[in-house]
Amino acid sequence: ARVMLQPGDAAVIETPAFPNSVQALRYTGAAVHTVPSGPSGIDLDALDALAARVRPKMVCVVASFSNPCGATISRERRLRLLELAVRHRFLIVEDDPYGELRFAGETVPPIAALAEGQARHWAVYISSMSKTMAPALRIGWVVAPAEVRRRVVGAKAADDMACSAWTQEMVAQYL
Repeated sequence: ARVMLQPGDAAVIETPAFPNSVQALRYTGAAVHTVPSGPSGIDLDALDALAARVRPKMVCVVASFSNPCGATISRERRLRLLELAVRHRFLIVEDDPYGELRFAGETVPPIAALAEGQARHWAVYISSMSKTMAPALRIGWVVAPAEVRRRVVGAKAADDMACSAWTQEMVAQYL
């Protein structure tokens, strides 16, 4: 959020949402708008209408096992979300901390993995090991278009240079 949003930009997040995610968006000075989320995930009709009015720069979702609802957005709805991103020119940021915790049913590919053509420029995927490997393990990753990735890497370097090399090696061995 910090590398993509500036004060006055519009951002959208599903509601209910993880409070820290909402705070991260607000911290940037962006105007944060919410769209209802339910058993099928974010309300795409409401998002479409809101996006036409406020022109968001970013839309944040937890597409698999959202917190606190537990909803998983279907493949078809993920594809529609990509269509909305291309039409309204907003960046989708999919936070996927829980995707590997599936106990039953078929895995739905991440939104960025479904993106083709122009949609590839509008999808970012982030995840971490903190929910699947160890709660205190704060190692994550991002899959993003080149410009977004460049900004994220620069911000990370400015913040703390790098995560512990020893911890990164543990995760690499685990993977």
